[in-house]
Amino acid sequence: MDGCDEKNPDAFVIASPVAATGLAIPANSATAATPATLATVRQNRDGLVAAIGNTPLIRIASLSAATGCEIYGKAELVNPGGSVKDRVALRIVQEALESGQLKPGGLITEGSAGSTGVALSLVAAAFGCRCFVAMPDDAAVEKAEAMRALGAEVVRVRPVSITHPMHFVNVAKRRAEEESGKGRGMAGAKNGRSESSCSAVTNGTNATTASSATTTAATNTHATSSSRSSSITRDTDHTCCDGSISGTTITKRCVARISNDASCAASHLSSPGEEETAASGCGSGGHASSSGSSGRTASTGSVADAPESSSSSSGFFADQFENLANYRAHYFGTGPEIWRQTDGRVDAFVAAAGTGGTLAGVSCYLKEQNPAVKAFLIDPPGSSLFHKVTRGVLYTRQEAEGKRLRNPFDTITEGIGINRLTANFNVARIDGAFRGTDREAVEMARYLLRNDGLFVGSSSAMNCVGAVRVAEKMGPGHTIVTILCDSGFRHLSKFHNGQYLTGQGLSPTAQGLEFLGGRFAERK
Repeated sequence: MDGCDEKNPDAFVIASPVAATGLAIPANSATAATPATLATVRQNRDGLVAAIGNTPLIRIASLSAATGCEIYGKAELVNPGGSVKDRVALRIVQEALESGQLKPGGLITEGSAGSTGVALSLVAAAFGCRCFVAMPDDAAVEKAEAMRALGAEVVRVRPVSITHPMHFVNVAKRRAEEESGKGRGMAGAKNGRSESSCSAVTNGTNATTASSATTTAATNTHATSSSRSSSITRDTDHTCCDGSISGTTITKRCVARISNDASCAASHLSSPGEEETAASGCGSGGHASSSGSSGRTASTGSVADAPESSSSSSGFFADQFENLANYRAHYFGTGPEIWRQTDGRVDAFVAAAGTGGTLAGVSCYLKEQNPAVKAFLIDPPGSSLFHKVTRGVLYTRQEAEGKRLRNPFDTITEGIGINRLTANFNVARIDGAFRGTDREAVEMARYLLRNDGLFVGSSSAMNCVGAVRVAEKMGPGHTIVTILCDSGFRHLSKFHNGQYLTGQGLSPTAQGLEFLGGRFAERK
């Protein structure tokens, strides 16, 4: 029950709805001890916290009829921030406040393709914190606009490898360090100190250059060393910055060392719809473990097991890719909801992965309830997770970075696909994987709108492609659940923009599901 501690009536305990986060803030936590924070917690108990989670499970009638299976979509697009990432943002912030990693009024930073940034902007505002988001500049601009409307500071960077200091995740991490006084940031440059790589940012041009940087690669990946061009732009004033809040003028600075716990890789496209079972030799998780991939030990336990963060009194790096609060949000929230909403009659779960948190949390929870439940990955073009699941390695030497046509991925979908193994994905229990294509995602989005009135974003469309693939594999009579991550309103400038799609050669033309091939093509 929500309420006051009988022994200490001034200490309020959150027992939020199971679907929200499953996280309780103890009465003796750092947050409960602060009256100002206590008021915020009480306010949010009836506001944001109660509004996140407990999302509907929607039967997708057209796909169910076409496959003979019961296909359901978890409607995460109805969360207050409009996406599944609301759960993750809330869990991360609550755990950080409880552990003391984040202080009231502190700065939360994150590297995000959009949805997590929007969610953190919303949650930060609700808890009286500030928010900084670095995002790739090829993501839909409306996502950046939403973050700014919610009060966040946003910088957009050129898409580069995670090994590059100007990758959006690295920019966000440095920003937290600078806020906490731990990063050398601008001060380091002014004092003439040099670290592992340097960059110059020129206003109005794509002239950010970086010296070659080398990282220790994760298991099954290759170390890369490259020199690339990059720029960061602030859409609000059209100036350039270097990833720090003070860097709004032309600067030359040294950037922080690149974290050596991640490496970006590439993957060749498999044939459309290709599916394989998990590689032999994998553990119960369905994919080969990679003990050196993150340097962290996965845990399903308490907040005390949360990873260390580069935060002190004012700067906290949310670290959605490696922070297992992401996984816990779905293990304690999304997974139990699906189990309850299907009355335990679920045969398979399928989803794409960006951080891997949704797939990890849901797959682990469902398999604990019934080991017979299957979990599958649907992976977009250019992502190497498909190969990790099916053959145990992310990519071969011939598929290494530099062999790809584009950076970071050969896909127009956003927020899914990755070329490194994250701590969250490493806990997932996966039985097999499918490769999806941009064409399939685009056509599926239009099909769902036309037949079911569902206006979904790119990752949701890809997930529904995955649901049909699973139905084909398992046969009629099964219950399959996937995630409707966000709505199409987050994708108006690209994924749902006819002119953009025409330029990509992806204008939708299908009338049915013939774009999925096989028996569906025969029905055309």
